[in-house]
Amino acid sequence: MGNEELMMLLGDPRPASWPFEKLGIERHSLNLNLDGMKIMPTTGLDYAEMAAQNALRAGGIHPERVKHLVLLTCTPNELHFQRDAITLAHRLGLCRTVTIQQLDPGCAGVASGLQLIEAFYRLQDGDDWYALIVATNDVASSFNRERYQRVRGAWVAPAIFGDGAGAILLGPGEGPHLVGTYVAYEPEHPLVFYRGGGVSCPTTETSIDEHVYLVDVHDVAGSFAPAMERVWQHFSERYGISVGDIGRFYLHQANLNLIKGLVGALGIPEERAPHNVDRFANTVSASTLLLVDEDCRAGRYPKDQPIIFMLVGAGAVEGGALFMP
Repeated sequence: MGNEELMMLLGDPRPASWPFEKLGIERHSLNLNLDGMKIMPTTGLDYAEMAAQNALRAGGIHPERVKHLVLLTCTPNELHFQRDAITLAHRLGLCRTVTIQQLDPGCAGVASGLQLIEAFYRLQDGDDWYALIVATNDVASSFNRERYQRVRGAWVAPAIFGDGAGAILLGPGEGPHLVGTYVAYEPEHPLVFYRGGGVSCPTTETSIDEHVYLVDVHDVAGSFAPAMERVWQHFSERYGISVGDIGRFYLHQANLNLIKGLVGALGIPEERAPHNVDRFANTVSASTLLLVDEDCRAGRYPKDQPIIFMLVGAGAVEGGALFMP
């Protein structure tokens, strides 16, 4: 969906150039038409299944060899009981005794997922194990034009976020391996709010307008670079690495302007920090996994160099992971 179509969909008076000028976003991967209706009945769970199948196929791994599944989503089909993760495991044909975890982590979800897998690694004996992290976002399914127009500031969320999913398979084999993770919290800067549906704000006719994503764009703009710099400082100091050592920087795709500012501040060569936010918008926790998938398909994923994930998202949560050959 182009920016002109998007702004028409939102019914916002801002010019069609706004998403590109402020966010560096040229197109959105939103599964909606101009009436706000879904083009196809695809859900975030469907996106997750496709991404996971691609990861398993690329790795040449039979689903029953996966011992751990982590599903990252803040737009689940069903809210409780890890239902989406259980359904995904069944669709993929994973073993009934697979370890399953479903997280609602926001944009930094890959850091939390990799932290769980890192702990899981240490409990394994031998080399015959695999773990699958799947991240999915389906903002289109939660979009309600009237509600997003009615609630002050809510229009920003669909202008920022896009639909999509990515997956990564971890285990023995060639290429960089996970050596360390880092996750830290900053509760005084939550960045994004979604108040409706919990015990503190049960879903009723009078609370229905609380069921929208509210993004504090000023706090995001002010928090992004300091948080990402703290992530880099952690890994550079702990593992004695420099910017020149890293073959690929997978940075959360908050918006292109923030990413370019960070790349310049840290002295990262632009060709080592891929981006897709301009083409897809911010696909939340899926953004960096989509970058990995694109690199693998294009033969750009470095098998003999370190790679790093650096992320910040709602909560606020900052973190990342280092992979070494």
